Amino acid sequence: MEGVLAQSTITNSTAIMISTIESFFKKNSIGQEPMIVGVSGGKDSMALLHALSQLKSDLVVAHVNYHLRGNDSNQDEAVVQQFCQEHNIIFEKRDAAEAPQGNLQDWARNIRMDFFQELKTKHQALWIVLAHHADDLRESQWLKFLRLSLNGIMGMKPINQDTLRPLLYTPRAEIEKYIVAHQVPFRDDQSNFDSKYNRNWLRNNLIPEVEERFPTSIAANIEFQKKSENQLRWIEWFTAQWLAENIDQKDSANLELDSAKIPEALPTSWILYQWLHPYGFGHKETDSIAQLPYLQSGAKIENQEYTVGFHLGKWLLTKKDLIDSASISIDELPFHWINHEAWEMTSSPQVNPGWYGVSDIHQLDLQKLQFPMVLRRWKTGDEFQPLGMKGKMKVADFLNKKGVPAIKKDQYWLLDTPHGIACIVGLQIAEWCKIKEDSKEVLVIRRQHQQESE
Repeated sequence: MEGVLAQSTITNSTAIMISTIESFFKKNSIGQEPMIVGVSGGKDSMALLHALSQLKSDLVVAHVNYHLRGNDSNQDEAVVQQFCQEHNIIFEKRDAAEAPQGNLQDWARNIRMDFFQELKTKHQALWIVLAHHADDLRESQWLKFLRLSLNGIMGMKPINQDTLRPLLYTPRAEIEKYIVAHQVPFRDDQSNFDSKYNRNWLRNNLIPEVEERFPTSIAANIEFQKKSENQLRWIEWFTAQWLAENIDQKDSANLELDSAKIPEALPTSWILYQWLHPYGFGHKETDSIAQLPYLQSGAKIENQEYTVGFHLGKWLLTKKDLIDSASISIDELPFHWINHEAWEMTSSPQVNPGWYGVSDIHQLDLQKLQFPMVLRRWKTGDEFQPLGMKGKMKVADFLNKKGVPAIKKDQYWLLDTPHGIACIVGLQIAEWCKIKEDSKEVLVIRRQHQQESE
């Protein structure tokens, strides 16, 4: 009788695990599109693969052989590959190079994450599926707490961008029952018992000792995770609403946040992080950005794509130029180019009075110009004659006079001709090439707005 009850328990457990994955996919509107499944050969990933093979047909298995354990690593690969052959599943593998002297786990993680992304592109997949479960979640919560993570002891998310963890709320014990019930082949990685790695130390030493004194259940960890995630989602939603209402978008390359709009009760660095982290700025950078109002004028923080500065009470986010700093020769019209925005140069037989005073449209007397003209960045020492002035002034002084913030000055390009600088594109034309009553041919420099360029 006891044997029958035990078998019944295992059968129910396996049904629950399949149902868990099905419900996860349904809840998140995940269909039959290709998936990249990370499979090491251990119990967790092999159980996930087996369950997915019962539910989906378009799977791609990604296995990385790190060659760290000699023949054991090769046997792990063989188990995964054989399962894929028997179940008609695409098998992809990556052989890792010699391990570095530094952080081994970071090295391995970077290799497999890069591999997964390559396979996503190759197989036109939408998702990467990993076998993290509730016990992994508990370990992750502890790691974040010990590392003083901003999110406290909230662990991994069931869905994080393109990564799915359908078993994240499933205890390891349920996975082991599934393995037994379906006789799923697997390999034990002996390095999981080596406590020199932080996660293993937590699993093998700290967590058992803590739970001996403070007994908790996996269910309690799962419930804490769900509540924390719900709170975080509300915070993220309200933050997105606040940012949408208070971020001023000048154009596709420039965003502004008025410091006066930030409530005194809210930490400035936190608001800045919520705004700027999608643009590649982390906590350290946003902490520094929060200090820009107290530094000398012109100070800025930048990464590969964006620059942040502070000017007249506002934080300014600026996208760096999409074209390089080389000069561009213009030999004929029409001519198109892209800086932060799409621009075009065309000729017209007559002036358009309706465009006078429009900042993103310039009209110049084409007869006073001469090809080839050159589009280039301005440089120290450049001088031109602004519209309405008798004499020349330095471009740098003109930009200062116009109140252009330091981080935006590099955005301006000059139209240079054999007769001199004809225009600071997007800002001002020169006096000597302005339109007059007898002008018979007009050079039109015009910013193309999104709806026009699509």
